[in-house]
Amino acid sequence: MSGNNVDSSRKSIFFVTFPIVLSNLSSAIMYNIDRVMVVAYSVDALNAVNISGNFFAVFSFLFIGITDTAEVYVGQYNGAGNYNRLASPVWQMLYFSLATSLIFFPIAYFSDTLNLLPSYYFDDGVIYQKIMMYGGPLFPMFTGLAAFFVGQGRAKVVTLSIICGSCLNIGLDYVLIYGVKGIIPSLGTIGAALATVISQAIQNLMLITALCSKKNRKITLYSCKFDKEIFFGCIKIGAPISVSNFLVLLAWYFVQSMVANLSKEDATIYSISVSIYMLAISLGEGLSKATSTVIANLIGKGSLGETKTAYKKFLILALIASGFFVFPLSLFPDQCVFNFLSMLQEDISSIYEALRITLHWISLDVVLESLLCIIWGVLVAGGDTVYPTIVYQSFIWAFVVLPTAVCYYFGYHVSTLLVYQLAFLWLCGSLTLFYRRYLSMKWYNKLV
Repeated sequence: MSGNNVDSSRKSIFFVTFPIVLSNLSSAIMYNIDRVMVVAYSVDALNAVNISGNFFAVFSFLFIGITDTAEVYVGQYNGAGNYNRLASPVWQMLYFSLATSLIFFPIAYFSDTLNLLPSYYFDDGVIYQKIMMYGGPLFPMFTGLAAFFVGQGRAKVVTLSIICGSCLNIGLDYVLIYGVKGIIPSLGTIGAALATVISQAIQNLMLITALCSKKNRKITLYSCKFDKEIFFGCIKIGAPISVSNFLVLLAWYFVQSMVANLSKEDATIYSISVSIYMLAISLGEGLSKATSTVIANLIGKGSLGETKTAYKKFLILALIASGFFVFPLSLFPDQCVFNFLSMLQEDISSIYEALRITLHWISLDVVLESLLCIIWGVLVAGGDTVYPTIVYQSFIWAFVVLPTAVCYYFGYHVSTLLVYQLAFLWLCGSLTLFYRRYLSMKWYNKLV
């Protein structure tokens, strides 16, 4: 079996980036489909799914941060021409994903107590959280499976699985949330969770089928044995990213809980804005993974000049990609957001002005975080994950969580707008130190 040649050309970057971005958007798309489909059900269901979904994401992305690193190994093996080793890191991350049930299942069982839901969202939120947690291992498993394909820059099957899974999720959401008269009862947030878990399982099944196909069977079955070195190597490299994912999402969950406990209006503004922001950031994180894949291949080849060329092209791509969110949100908020919100049964037009101003700040944050994601991707490709994690976490807790908590504790109004203004400071500081790290070249390491 031979791998794909990945280089710094625009064509190569495009064919690597598109499926990886789509792959990374998979989880975000799944979460947001749930939120979109419950909009017409009720505002309370929207906010309950948002808060509980973010709590689930705290743990889901904790493990995805580790299974993601299989892409780095696959990329460097592919770049070095060591094709017989391509599937080994994938199998190790499948074993790891199964082991995450030891964390997900107890949290699911104790969901009645392990949450920060306001009382008015408790019933809808707890059951959604419980079902999502029982399906938790499926999400890091998908990332581990996708690594075999995206690490080589040939991820058509990943793209196809995501499209099929998303379409299935929409269909199941419609049927299970609203019901079919006389056949299926309206399940509300229970239906939203079931639709997401079932759709994710189908996506995984498609990738497993492709992984064990006749074309790949010889190499994949040969590599299925447990490999202690690669297993713990992935954990070592992925642990800082994993901890970073966990702490960032935990930070946002704490902030959201503080805002949501003020009033239903505040909770609704935050729910809508954070859904948009997280979808935009998922695009940036997808570009970060694509950057890691390309740079890892180039490091495997020992081509420093090409890594710098690819880095500059990815920065331009990040600016273009963020523009797809920034310009519509800044210039046409009514058409992008408010017309959509008219689907709600309740009238929430009173929050539109506050939401409009918040969207302008979100636009600024999206641009900064998109650039930050590219530099992070470069550092990860060389296995340099500890430094950026420390910087990223220190700044978000110092500039966003702590000031928000102080305001909340002393009775000051904690608006969603304030949160995104504080996020601007966090991102400016992080971006400055990330760029200095890139210039130092301490990240450039061959791992295989």
